[in-house]
Amino acid sequence: MGAFEEAYRFYKVDLSRVEAVGAGLLTTLMTELGSAEPLLEAFRTVESFASWNGLCPDNRITGGRMLKAKTRAAEGRVAQGFRLAAHKLARVVSGMINSGRPYDEEKAFRPTPSSQARRLKRLREQAAALGMQLLPAAS
Repeated sequence: MGAFEEAYRFYKVDLSRVEAVGAGLLTTLMTELGSAEPLLEAFRTVESFASWNGLCPDNRITGGRMLKAKTRAAEGRVAQGFRLAAHKLARVVSGMINSGRPYDEEKAFRPTPSSQARRLKRLREQAAALGMQLLPAAS
């Protein structure tokens, strides 16, 4: 049995449909993390999975104040670009395993209601800092 078939048996979803996922990554996932059940127990959210993989910045914030903003050492923008791509890939793979659904390019990075709300809040704060106010567009 090949790595793709074994991964499907492990995770009940075809991870090979994601272009960047190869036999090497799938073999590593299966040997290091096991099947879907222990993976879901260990990482309840896609964010925790990405963080565990060292793909998120380590920002220390208390009382709304940034104490420490640290990222892993990187040499140039290319390395940072690969880290961002790896974070997105980790989120896609973890989301597929969590939902048990196949990869769908259109749905993969669709904004969630909570991310839209955070974005709107940030825009309002930026407008207020500039002495402006956001108004909804007339439809």
